[in-house]
Amino acid sequence: MQNELNLICMAYPDRRVVKYRRTHPRGPWIYTGGKAWEFQYVAGDDFPVFDTEHGKVGLAMCSEIYVPEVARALALRGAEIVFFPEGVAKPV
Repeated sequence: MQNELNLICMAYPDRRVVKYRRTHPRGPWIYTGGKAWEFQYVAGDDFPVFDTEHGKVGLAMCSEIYVPEVARALALRGAEIVFFPEGVAKPV
């Protein structure tokens, strides 16, 4: 069974939903044994690009922003826009 916690979805106005399963980084150091989380990461293996009325859209997530190969793979597949939702909790 794949872990749905590493999944990003995009909904169309007609209620279709497309998804991207996170591909990077592969590493138990970021996904297990954390103080606020404990889950096993199951990597995706595809970089889908989706047609929208605003252009071709690619999806990526979180720390993939530090992995340039993800954006490059999406661009090579025709992505004109890449959404990279991510968040970092930093102590104040």
